[in-house]
Amino acid sequence: PDATYLTLSHRWSQGPVCKLVMDNLPDFRKDIPIRDLSITFQDAIEATNSLGFEYIWIDSLCIIQDSTHDWAAEVTQMAQIYENAACNLSATA
Repeated sequence: PDATYLTLSHRWSQGPVCKLVMDNLPDFRKDIPIRDLSITFQDAIEATNSLGFEYIWIDSLCIIQDSTHDWAAEVTQMAQIYENAACNLSATA
C-alpha cells in the first residue's frame, strides 16, 4: 500500500447519508466538509487522527455510489483494502 490508513466498517443508516456520487465528485476531490458527515463518520475521523493516522477509507465516501462502473471495479478490491489497513474501526450504531 502507498499509505498507512484505517478503514471503517459501519451500518448504513436509513436516513440521508453524505456519500460520494457523480454530482459531488469534483467537490469531494477538493474537500469533504466534516459538518456534512454523520456522527459515526465524524467519530471515525476523530479516532483516526487520535491514533496518529492521516487517512481513513469509508466505502460510501471512497466508492462512487451511483456508478455501476466504479462499484464493479471497487468491489473486487474491498477485501484487499480492509486487509491492508493498519486497523479497522467498527461502528455498531
